[in-house]
Amino acid sequence: MVEAVKDLDLSLLVINAGMMDLNFVSNQKDSIMQQTLDINVYHYTALFKLLTPVLLKRGKKSGLIAVSSVISAVALPGFLIYASTKSFVNQIVYAIREEIPKS
Repeated sequence: MVEAVKDLDLSLLVINAGMMDLNFVSNQKDSIMQQTLDINVYHYTALFKLLTPVLLKRGKKSGLIAVSSVISAVALPGFLIYASTKSFVNQIVYAIREEIPKS
Protein backbone atom coordinates (compact mmCIF):
# COMPACT_ATOMS: atom_id res chain seq x y z
CA MET A 1 0.00 0.00 0.00
CA VAL A 2 1.26 3.46 -0.83
CA GLU A 3 2.63 5.27 2.21
CA ALA A 4 0.47 8.36 1.60
CA VAL A 5 -2.84 6.51 2.09
CA LYS A 6 -2.00 3.72 4.53
CA ASP A 7 -3.08 5.78 7.56
CA LEU A 8 -6.27 7.19 6.04
CA ASP A 9 -9.48 6.57 7.95
CA LEU A 10 -11.65 6.16 4.87
CA SER A 11 -15.25 5.10 5.42
CA LEU A 12 -16.73 5.60 1.95
CA LEU A 13 -15.14 5.58 -1.46
CA VAL A 14 -17.14 6.95 -4.39
CA ILE A 15 -15.50 6.48 -7.77
CA ASN A 16 -17.08 8.41 -10.59
CA ALA A 17 -14.48 8.83 -13.29
CA GLY A 18 -15.30 9.16 -16.92
CA MET A 19 -14.40 10.75 -20.19
CA MET A 20 -16.35 10.43 -23.41
CA ASP A 21 -15.68 11.51 -26.97
CA LEU A 22 -18.83 10.84 -28.97
CA ASN A 23 -17.38 9.59 -32.24
CA PHE A 24 -17.30 6.52 -34.44
CA VAL A 25 -14.29 4.40 -33.51
CA SER A 26 -12.95 4.71 -37.06
CA ASN A 27 -12.85 8.50 -36.60
CA GLN A 28 -11.50 8.41 -33.04
CA LYS A 29 -8.15 10.11 -32.54
CA ASP A 30 -5.64 7.70 -31.00
CA SER A 31 -4.70 10.21 -28.31
CA ILE A 32 -8.34 10.70 -27.27
CA MET A 33 -8.96 6.96 -27.30
CA GLN A 34 -5.90 6.39 -25.08
CA GLN A 35 -6.94 9.16 -22.71
CA THR A 36 -10.45 7.68 -22.43
CA LEU A 37 -9.03 4.23 -21.65
CA ASP A 38 -6.58 5.69 -19.14
CA ILE A 39 -9.25 7.59 -17.23
CA ASN A 40 -12.14 5.16 -17.51
CA VAL A 41 -10.21 1.90 -17.07
CA TYR A 42 -6.68 2.31 -15.74
CA HIS A 43 -7.32 5.05 -13.16
CA TYR A 44 -10.52 3.36 -12.00
CA THR A 45 -8.61 0.12 -11.44
CA ALA A 46 -5.68 1.89 -9.79
CA LEU A 47 -8.02 3.57 -7.29
CA PHE A 48 -9.62 0.22 -6.43
CA LYS A 49 -6.18 -1.32 -5.92
CA LEU A 50 -4.92 1.58 -3.82
CA LEU A 51 -7.93 2.28 -1.63
CA THR A 52 -9.74 -1.04 -1.16
CA PRO A 53 -7.23 -2.16 1.51
CA VAL A 54 -7.83 1.13 3.35
CA LEU A 55 -11.58 0.48 3.35
CA LEU A 56 -11.10 -3.12 4.48
CA LYS A 57 -9.25 -1.95 7.59
CA ARG A 58 -12.59 -0.56 8.83
CA GLY A 59 -14.39 -3.85 8.27
CA LYS A 60 -18.15 -3.58 7.88
CA LYS A 61 -18.05 0.13 8.70
CA SER A 62 -17.02 1.09 5.19
CA GLY A 63 -18.56 1.26 1.76
CA LEU A 64 -17.76 1.54 -1.91
CA ILE A 65 -19.86 3.21 -4.59
CA ALA A 66 -18.72 2.81 -8.18
CA VAL A 67 -20.58 4.87 -10.76
CA SER A 68 -20.93 3.37 -14.22
CA SER A 69 -23.38 4.19 -17.00
CA VAL A 70 -26.50 2.71 -18.53
CA ILE A 71 -24.71 3.05 -21.88
CA SER A 72 -22.64 0.00 -20.89
CA ALA A 73 -25.66 -2.16 -21.72
CA VAL A 74 -26.75 -0.39 -24.92
CA ALA A 75 -25.16 -0.47 -28.37
CA LEU A 76 -25.33 3.01 -29.86
CA PRO A 77 -23.31 4.47 -32.73
CA GLY A 78 -20.46 6.65 -31.57
CA PHE A 79 -20.32 5.24 -28.05
CA LEU A 80 -18.13 2.15 -28.65
CA ILE A 81 -15.08 3.21 -26.62
CA TYR A 82 -17.01 4.86 -23.79
CA ALA A 83 -19.58 2.06 -23.51
CA SER A 84 -16.83 -0.56 -23.47
CA THR A 85 -15.02 1.19 -20.65
CA LYS A 86 -18.21 1.41 -18.62
CA SER A 87 -18.78 -2.32 -19.17
CA PHE A 88 -15.32 -2.78 -17.70
CA VAL A 89 -16.38 -0.77 -14.65
CA ASN A 90 -19.37 -3.08 -14.17
CA GLN A 91 -17.17 -6.16 -14.37
CA ILE A 92 -14.52 -4.85 -11.99
CA VAL A 93 -17.24 -4.13 -9.42
CA TYR A 94 -18.63 -7.67 -9.75
CA ALA A 95 -15.11 -9.10 -9.45
CA ILE A 96 -14.03 -6.94 -6.51
CA ARG A 97 -17.14 -8.09 -4.66
CA GLU A 98 -15.88 -11.66 -5.00
CA GLU A 99 -12.29 -10.77 -4.09
CA ILE A 100 -13.15 -8.95 -0.87
CA PRO A 101 -13.04 -11.34 2.06
CA LYS A 102 -16.47 -12.27 3.37
CA SER A 103 -16.26 -11.29 7.01
